Amino acid sequence: MSNLAENRFYYVYAEYNPFWIYMGWWLYAIPVEELTDDKNIEAWNQATWLNYDWRLHALSQDLQLPAYGEFKPADNLSVKPNPYYYCRAFFLKYPAGVVCEIKEDGHQFIKKESEKLGDYQRIVRERQLDHIAKASKQEEEHS
Repeated sequence: MSNLAENRFYYVYAEYNPFWIYMGWWLYAIPVEELTDDKNIEAWNQATWLNYDWRLHALSQDLQLPAYGEFKPADNLSVKPNPYYYCRAFFLKYPAGVVCEIKEDGHQFIKKESEKLGDYQRIVRERQLDHIAKASKQEEEHS
């Protein structure tokens, strides 16, 4: 996955990864100009996984979400936070995702209004269905 480019607009969304090694819910950001109806895989290579780093901290702060670290048991702080619960909190606040201008390689997420938010969500969900179908086919082939 790529780094986040300076002063570019990104669609930030939660997605379920159906492939076994990274299976689970994760947050991603993809440049809005890459979100088209075609199935060009190169465009999807521009999506950045917002994993356990400064990006999630900045996203939490800038979009008024709970801090990522809050999603781990208080009695065992050595356990990694559960991304499912973090993605759920994101979904509750931004069910269609959110468009942000990103600065400083993900150290700042500035929320922007977008008339195309529904289009971005539809395109991402269609791609998600493609991933689920591909993962299911791979699983059947290995069974």
